[in-house]
Amino acid sequence: MSKQNYTVHYCNYNSILVVNPAGKLRQLYTLFRVSYRSPKGQKRKWFIVDEVMSNNEDKIFFLINGQIYEHSEFAIEIQF
Repeated sequence: MSKQNYTVHYCNYNSILVVNPAGKLRQLYTLFRVSYRSPKGQKRKWFIVDEVMSNNEDKIFFLINGQIYEHSEFAIEIQF
C-alpha cells in the first residue's frame, strides 16, 4: 500500500479532519471505515472506527471494537 497522501487532524471524539496535498478538507464522522496497513501482498482488512481520541502530544488514536490503535496503523481511503 502506498504512503498516505493526506494529513489527519483531531476534531473531537467523533470526527477527524483530512487534508489532501492540494489543501482540500474533508471531515469524517464516526462510524467511518479504515483499512489496516498490512504488508504488501496480504489481503486488506477493513475496520469501522467507533471513536476518535487524542493525547497530550496530539497523537490521534482510533477506538475499534473496544481496542485503541494509533491512527497511523490504518489507511483512510476517501475522495475529495
